[in-house]
Parts: sequence; C-alpha cells; structure tokens
Amino acid sequence: DAGVERVQALDVIVAEDEPSDRLLLAMAATDAEVELSFTFAEDGDDLLAILRRRVEAGLPPDVIVLD
Repeated sequence: DAGVERVQALDVIVAEDEPSDRLLLAMAATDAEVELSFTFAEDGDDLLAILRRRVEAGLPPDVIVLD
C-alpha cells in the first residue's frame, strides 16, 4: 500500500524451557505496539549456540530474554 511503512520486527531470542511460559510470552507480544519475531532456546547452551551462529552470520538479535 502507498504510504504504509513496513517496519522490521524486533528479533528476540528467549531462553525458556517451559512451553506454557513460551505461549504466554507470545500471546503477550500480540498486544505490543511493535512487531516481535521470537526464537526460543531450551537452555543456556542452546541460547549460546543460537547466538554464536547469529553473530557469526552478522545477524545479532535485537533483544535476549533470559529465564
């Protein structure tokens, strides 16, 4: 659409092993005034592996959330 600016979603990596907490976070994000794109890590080791790959590729996340 003309005049509509596309805003890139904030890239968020979340270390959370509890599926219900992941769902709550995703549901809460629908009410946010910004678009969020989540990647969930099972634990700290998984988070570090994801983060290492992203940084090496030149694509660091915008936000990291730790449980």
